[in-house]
Amino acid sequence: MSAAKANTDVEPMIAKEEVARLLGITADSVARMANDGRLPAHRVGRRLRFFWSEIRAQISANKVGGAQ
Repeated sequence: MSAAKANTDVEPMIAKEEVARLLGITADSVARMANDGRLPAHRVGRRLRFFWSEIRAQISANKVGGAQ
């Protein structure tokens, strides 16, 4: 049997500070939006982590921001 090929296309997770910088908002706002369910987030231990592709998809679906 051959060894399984390693997936080299794995997207790295990014911290709320990086998401904040990319969106032009504060890290506290990112945390609030994640806790409210307005941004897709993942808990890694006690920390919030994000996949930029999920954030972009949420933005393009017009689901990020104020009233929905």
